[in-house]
Amino acid sequence: GHSPPVAALAWVAVPVAAAIEELMFRAWLPQLLGVWVAAPGVVYGITTIGFTLMHGVASPSDVVNHVVSGACFAVLAWRTGGLAAPIVLHAASNLALRVLAALAPTAGDATFTPSRLAGKLAALIVSTVIVVIWTRHDAASCHVSAT
Repeated sequence: GHSPPVAALAWVAVPVAAAIEELMFRAWLPQLLGVWVAAPGVVYGITTIGFTLMHGVASPSDVVNHVVSGACFAVLAWRTGGLAAPIVLHAASNLALRVLAALAPTAGDATFTPSRLAGKLAALIVSTVIVVIWTRHDAASCHVSAT
């Protein structure tokens, strides 16, 4: 186990790292790419590939994990028009992995058995769908009429 100060530092560092990644891959890069690419889906697809490559592709499960995670975070940024939802989900996901690693240290936090990966990705997808449904009613009030 880690000493209390190290564990406390992780509770701060993990969300900060998630926020920095979201600023880069769901704000800065999409705005930069959006100058040349008009389709948000294409822009977020490109940034999701970048997000995956930045995390490394040590195994097929790493690729699946980061593509699905990045796509969920991108949908949240796109759907909500902001970064709060993807930052919270990203930080919560990473913190949950740290807690699980602490509870089962022999497994390592980067080791994904098929059932662990499926569980993590199912939680991300369900969370993303809930936010999309929850914010759906706000979409009509966000559109400005051209007339």
